[in-house]
Amino acid sequence: MNSPLIRRALAGPSAVVLITTLLSALNFAFASTVQLGNVDFKAGHPVGGESLAEATSYTQEVLSQVLETNARALKEVPQLGAEIAGFSDSHECAGRECNELSLRRASQVYEWLIEHGVPASKLRGPVADGNKFPLDEGESEEARQLNRRVQFNLFRIDK
Repeated sequence: MNSPLIRRALAGPSAVVLITTLLSALNFAFASTVQLGNVDFKAGHPVGGESLAEATSYTQEVLSQVLETNARALKEVPQLGAEIAGFSDSHECAGRECNELSLRRASQVYEWLIEHGVPASKLRGPVADGNKFPLDEGESEEARQLNRRVQFNLFRIDK
């Protein structure tokens, strides 16, 4: 997935339904990691006791759609698990601070999933990846926004 256009398409909420359908149809018969709908954050957020809804760059409606769709996929596809990985952009923090920020992001999403019925056995993390693995290496605000995210890295659960 090196194309910025493909990465942006896969980052949106509608990609979750498509990928979930494909995973079910293929019986999740591949071992690679697939990116589902990300949760994008405002620069430097979350801070203090800020809620997930306050920290994200989404409207409440879009945030609910992304999280509920991802949670539904994790609950309905028995072989599907996800590592919850947080990221930051290269301008909002430095060094250890980036890991702390990305861990706060991943923790908020992880806790939301648990609170909404996703079994902990289907999740890994939360993981702090700081500003490693950017989706877009550009210097524009749009590029940096793509990198301030929590990403669902899927894995197969063998029963």
